Amino acid sequence: MAWYNARACEQAAREQAAAQLQAQKDAAEAAKRQAAQREQQRVARAEAEAAQRKAEESPNNICRRLARMLLSDFGDLPTMKERDIEAVDIEHLVTVRYDADHSVMVCHGRFVLNRGPALNGTMTFKLNIAGDMIYSWVTD
Repeated sequence: MAWYNARACEQAAREQAAAQLQAQKDAAEAAKRQAAQREQQRVARAEAEAAQRKAEESPNNICRRLARMLLSDFGDLPTMKERDIEAVDIEHLVTVRYDADHSVMVCHGRFVLNRGPALNGTMTFKLNIAGDMIYSWVTD
């Protein structure tokens, strides 16, 4: 009976070693998958940042040329005026839409404020029936 217990112990030890080896292999595979996923995320971020820079620096970025007007109009929004909040800068300003035929311009950026956190959002400009410029703000 002692030989049976010894064999059972040896078998249990072999099974435990095999289980530990498999667990190590599984952990290594999981680590490889995580590293690959992190690399994919890094590449995607880099591509998104490059596309953002390209959009910001594009000669078709009408909003960038009109940034001073956007800063002023942002401060004239009733909700901002009531709180004495002004935009002092706009980061990552891009033209989302420009339609001269219909007098519409849509700009997106990160509006840096004189008070409080910066706001990501979109300003839309269009002419009303009387020919007056109306504008609106939507926070992301």
